[in-house]
Amino acid sequence: MLLVSGGGVADASSGGGASGSVGAPAAPKLREAICLTSCVGLDKAVVGSTIQVSGKGMAGVNGVSFRSRSGHKRVIAAVTTATETSAQVVVPPGVRSGKLRAKDAYGQRSNVSSKPFAIRPHKSLRSSGPLRLSDAQVSPNKVLFGSRNAVLNYVVSSGTPANDLRVDIVSTSGQVMQSIFPTAVPSNTTQTVPWNGTGFDGKPVPDGWYAFRVSSADGSQMLRARTSAAAELGVAVFSYIFPVRGPHDFGSAGARFGAGRAGHTHQGQDIMAACGTKLVAARGGTVQYAGYQGAAGNYLVIDQKGSGEDNAYMHLVEPSPLHTGDKVATGQYIGNVGQTGDATACHLHFEVWSAPGWYEGGSPYDPLPLLQAWDKYS
Repeated sequence: MLLVSGGGVADASSGGGASGSVGAPAAPKLREAICLTSCVGLDKAVVGSTIQVSGKGMAGVNGVSFRSRSGHKRVIAAVTTATETSAQVVVPPGVRSGKLRAKDAYGQRSNVSSKPFAIRPHKSLRSSGPLRLSDAQVSPNKVLFGSRNAVLNYVVSSGTPANDLRVDIVSTSGQVMQSIFPTAVPSNTTQTVPWNGTGFDGKPVPDGWYAFRVSSADGSQMLRARTSAAAELGVAVFSYIFPVRGPHDFGSAGARFGAGRAGHTHQGQDIMAACGTKLVAARGGTVQYAGYQGAAGNYLVIDQKGSGEDNAYMHLVEPSPLHTGDKVATGQYIGNVGQTGDATACHLHFEVWSAPGWYEGGSPYDPLPLLQAWDKYS
């Protein structure tokens, strides 16, 4: 569940045919909802709370409907702000817990939300007592270095209107890898803390499982709500992803690193897969070279971010959409399996070069152990 800021309302109309008529856009698609202000929890609000629904095609949404307390017609709240991916409304009187639905200016309705949204009485909002973590959630629960961040959404409540906090990211052994210090955090308001997978030194943390730990500014343990705060605010961090995104195998002995070739030995590992299978960057960085060569076919080389090593991807069915000098994220699409160049079957020829890299003083080494490890969790 990610918190997305709202913006101005956009024009929902779309161009028509040659006659100049205007047609309705596609119906909005609602994915999830989150409370922003006056929150009992991330998905628990009261009448008067501001909540946000997110999804696709939300710019033209002008209302969000709730279950009626009377059990008859649904109650519609007017949208206050909207973007293409989110819309905000104030919870109106006369509603109860249940699934939400968005509608646009053309009368088109979205799907109902996948989860019910809870409407609680005003007395559920705590305005006194010690600092407490009312609710918290981490999304996504698996991240790739150099790709999207892990995001902690949380709500605290206390008798103090504004609170200074400490958020530590800790390893399974209890080592603090990174610390963030939110200040003047208001009670009963959803807050967001992103983490990019780096430690105090700015370098990627080792692959593994990490947890967000929310406490007071001095590090004192914070009380948790009995039923709503997540028990384990964790995220798995990985530096690499398996590059072939479909059925595959590692071929015969001739596909391995060091296998004999005419006048040389094999410098990489062949990954056998159907032509057209999607390929992604095993590790993000900068495209060092993208082009065509008689033996390699369509290929590209990526200078890994933060490691000094390089990866080469060969025999792509068509030239990669990336070009020399482009920045690329871990897991980003780079092309498709092919058999261009000196190849007798559809496969990816994958190489790993030690620092300082591909034909820059580094040397290729056997990538199979790495590929097998990435394959297990990818």
